[in-house]
Amino acid sequence: MNKTGKQVVARMTIIREVGVRTIVEVYSDATFSNFYSFFTQDGARRSTKKLIRCANRNEGLRPWYRAYRMQPGLAAIAEHFKTMPNITNVKIRIIRKRIYRKLLDAAPDASLVRVHSQADPRLVPGRRIAAYPVQLPQGYTTIAKRMSILTGRG
Repeated sequence: MNKTGKQVVARMTIIREVGVRTIVEVYSDATFSNFYSFFTQDGARRSTKKLIRCANRNEGLRPWYRAYRMQPGLAAIAEHFKTMPNITNVKIRIIRKRIYRKLLDAAPDASLVRVHSQADPRLVPGRRIAAYPVQLPQGYTTIAKRMSILTGRG
């Protein structure tokens, strides 16, 4: 497990002709809207692995209007990548099969949705906030100050 407490459940690696890899990972704490994490990696060096984007669970299901009748998963994304030019290899590795299956079969509104309640900072005791919630730029001058400068009074 990572320091953040999430664990890679499944990983797909796509290798292009130029040696660049696209890695798609599913984590154990995946939500419906942040189900897949897409990374790019130059060669086999781990230090070059960078997050590109996150995608929802319906990623790769085409046509989109029939997505509710299709089975989501890395296999659907792999089929899309196999049709693209300059792709040499597509590998899927399911690390935790039971957790992966559970994430795919869960209802979108059941366990995959995480709601975090956050208190209004103006109501939290002991925290001092600015009188105005909007921050003005550092060089901002008020209209009254501008007029006094223009009329020579300021």
